[in-house]
Amino acid sequence: MKNIQNIKKHLLALSDIEWFKYICKMLKNDNNPNVRLLLEVFGVEDPNSIDPTRNSMWLKSFDKRFSFISISPKIQEENNKMMTYLSFYGTDFNLRVGDVIKIFSKHLIAPNLYDGGTQIFFHPIPRVYSFDAIELWTPLDRSEVEDMTKLEVNSLNFQTGKTLSNCLTGYCLIDK
Repeated sequence: MKNIQNIKKHLLALSDIEWFKYICKMLKNDNNPNVRLLLEVFGVEDPNSIDPTRNSMWLKSFDKRFSFISISPKIQEENNKMMTYLSFYGTDFNLRVGDVIKIFSKHLIAPNLYDGGTQIFFHPIPRVYSFDAIELWTPLDRSEVEDMTKLEVNSLNFQTGKTLSNCLTGYCLIDK
């Protein structure tokens, strides 16, 4: 993989859809996208943020379009684990659902009963990637969205797991 500083500089210059495509390419299995590498690219741990529900590490993003980034698992100094969850959110980040559908066509739509709104869940994902699903979320109810392909979202999650399950937030993957 390229020099980390060059990758960060390159990502900052990309449009939101080009950024998404680059991140997906970066998260291919061949690139060995472990948590330590992803930390170097996306941000530094924010010691003031705590997420007891997911045990994620919250990051202060290098990229100002993101208000927060979270990654799991938390890592120790001595290990180099693969990510199981990677989340981005920011009101300055606008990803059109239709652009994601062009890349990952298989998707499910579900109400998010926990946070409200609607989840767009892309699964299954081709095995060349280190993630098994992509989740997009909008605060809008499905009935409020006239054309899902034109909808822009500010939230993007990459997930790993073996079994598709339906939960309060919509669909998720679990390790069963």
